[in-house]
Amino acid sequence: MHRSASRVLTVVIAAVVTVMWSAGAAFAVPTWKVQATPLPGAAAGGLFGDVSCVSATLCTAVGRSLDSSGRATPLAERWDGTSWTVQSVSDPTGDVADPILSAVSCTSASACMAVGWGNGGSALIPFSERWNGTTWSIVSMPTPNVNGSAQLRDISCVSATVCFAVGAYYDGSKFRPFSERWNGTSWALRTVPQPTGATTSELSGVQCKSASFCVAVGYFTTATVTSRVLALRWNGTSWSATTAAVPAASSDSGFSGVSCTSTTACAAVGYYSNSSARYVTLVERWNGSKWTVQASPTGPGTVTNELLGVSCVSASACAAVGYSRSGSNPRVVLAERWNGTRWAITPTPAITGSTGAVLGAVSCTAATACTAVDYFQDASHTYTQLLAERYA
Repeated sequence: MHRSASRVLTVVIAAVVTVMWSAGAAFAVPTWKVQATPLPGAAAGGLFGDVSCVSATLCTAVGRSLDSSGRATPLAERWDGTSWTVQSVSDPTGDVADPILSAVSCTSASACMAVGWGNGGSALIPFSERWNGTTWSIVSMPTPNVNGSAQLRDISCVSATVCFAVGAYYDGSKFRPFSERWNGTSWALRTVPQPTGATTSELSGVQCKSASFCVAVGYFTTATVTSRVLALRWNGTSWSATTAAVPAASSDSGFSGVSCTSTTACAAVGYYSNSSARYVTLVERWNGSKWTVQASPTGPGTVTNELLGVSCVSASACAAVGYSRSGSNPRVVLAERWNGTRWAITPTPAITGSTGAVLGAVSCTAATACTAVDYFQDASHTYTQLLAERYA
């Protein structure tokens, strides 16, 4: 082609692309946008603990709402592709006070399981609720120690009859990890090994790909170690430790969440303290045999950073969320994306009336379809308010 003709064609193509971009056509760049999230009844505030999406137009978020006296009530809301609506949730008031649903996992529009805990007076008591497509109902659960507190922090379901929930319980002298398995009819405890030499350990995240493969993450401490990343694997019969990498020069580290796309591709996120005593983001990758640290950015000028949740849809597409903080300033939302080569911060919008905000959980159904939730603090500082953001 003649050079001048090529130049004319380039100009024409550029003009067409510019028109399509300005019109919001297929070339629109995905961005995070704050979504309106209603509070139930006369609630004065609340927070989301987790979110699970089965499609771009169907997500479930759980947490708790607070009335004007500060009493907590379990909360569940549903995203239908257009708006969030409050669902009626069973309140285990007779068993526990101030309950919270901390995590949820859905496998279809009619199958979700949520877990959490409440104050039983002398101890924290775990509980679960099941969604059957019409209603939420409480499902009884065993506790690992009748004389101690127990909290369930995360859940992962691969079907309506296979779920794993993880957390920590207090045995009277130290915190220990524990796990429960749902078989479609009932929950049963599954033994979780305490790391060698650990004085305390907790599990904060779990992801299952089948009934015979799960990864659970958290942290443990010893007499000489402040905290260290902890990762376990379920093989269909038992939990066993895997050796997570310890970032160089780190004196403190921990995992908060994990996401797997296969038995040989998992990403775990959290934090660690670096040689400058700053808390920075931590991402590690599981390849089926070992964990390796991946470089991940931190908020500019910040001294505290933590990634709390992660969701991957492929080996080259993940989203992670959390917060960053500079000195005594309020927390601000931190969001990052993995493109198969590197992690990069994705800008998030300012939240009207917010004096601090956190995104603690994220669920993606495609590389450009993610929902993240948690809370923001309003100017009154009385109660936290619900926060949901959509990346699309």
